Amino acid sequence: MKKVFLGIALAFSVSMAEKSGAFLGGGFQYSNLENQNTTRTPDANNNTPINTSMFGNNQVAPASQAPSVINTNNYGQMYGVDAMAGYKWFFGKTKRFGFRSYGYYSYNHANLSFVGSQLGIMEGASQVNNFTYGVGFDALYNFYESKEGYNTAGLFLGFGLGGDSFIVQGESYLKSQMQNCNNTAGCSTSMNTSYFQMPVEFGFRSNFSKHSGIEVGLKLPLFTNQFYKERGVDESVDVFYKRNFSIYFNYMINF
Repeated sequence: MKKVFLGIALAFSVSMAEKSGAFLGGGFQYSNLENQNTTRTPDANNNTPINTSMFGNNQVAPASQAPSVINTNNYGQMYGVDAMAGYKWFFGKTKRFGFRSYGYYSYNHANLSFVGSQLGIMEGASQVNNFTYGVGFDALYNFYESKEGYNTAGLFLGFGLGGDSFIVQGESYLKSQMQNCNNTAGCSTSMNTSYFQMPVEFGFRSNFSKHSGIEVGLKLPLFTNQFYKERGVDESVDVFYKRNFSIYFNYMINF
């Protein structure tokens, strides 16, 4: 008799676990954006000849030559929206472990704070729009489930495969620079407004009713976009954009 009651209790607990099924979510996203601009001028003359007359001759030594590098790093706070849709599966006796796959999309906008840029190429290019899109794969674990199975709390850990696209205010100027460079001997340029991205993500998820829940996640993009690259005889220019991290808060709907 005792075994029968234990079997019934186990069956009841399993049936009341979080159900597999489709889900849809959306909400607010915050990201930290970094922009780095670099110019390198090889063999730059410092225009400061050394007078050696004190050593018994009247010659002037040639100016020393050394590469010149100018770096500027600019940071901005990005705010936008986030959306995701997919399917989740739970397995095992207790159904506390699961897996999900989904598609995601987000839009973010930033107003960069430029710090004393000496490059000129990106002056005034403070407005940045960013789009991310792709598919994600997460492992799920619920460390709490109510008796009826509607209230849950758990964690997720996974990664995404997708793209990252940037639209910046100074893009038209860079395109004109590309045209000028490509018409000049010994100069080459390239621009990548979109590139492959692989974010690592983890966070907390909870259901407070049969069809409703919330999710808070942190994404760490692994790759940096070299937005603009120029290689000339007199100088080289590099412009990079990267979201250092993103935090999102989504309202979730379970079907």
